[in-house]
Amino acid sequence: MWITLLGALISTLVNLILVRKIGILGAGWAILISYASMALALFIFGQKNYKINYDYKKIFIMTFFAILIIFANSFIKDIVCIKTYILKSALLILYPLIILFLLRNQKIKIPLKK
Repeated sequence: MWITLLGALISTLVNLILVRKIGILGAGWAILISYASMALALFIFGQKNYKINYDYKKIFIMTFFAILIIFANSFIKDIVCIKTYILKSALLILYPLIILFLLRNQKIKIPLKK
């Protein structure tokens, strides 16, 4: 509950600041910032109480490639032609292939209930 209230407080404050300056885009940024702060607070709380050893290197690489593909997509013009569709489809297919490559030797352990 406290984390939700933190997100609501941050959303309200950032909305008051950004909506005056950049309009509706400020509301979008405020929501993004509030959800990111809630996710960070939940992560800190979770790691403090329920320690999980994440592979931060792989998470960083996956995030980096996601941002890189989004950035590359923004440079492809939205002209209706076959070349645009092929390039955008290639970018869409590329990310799952990167994830499969990163996780190719990963073994998943599922705990069984007794």
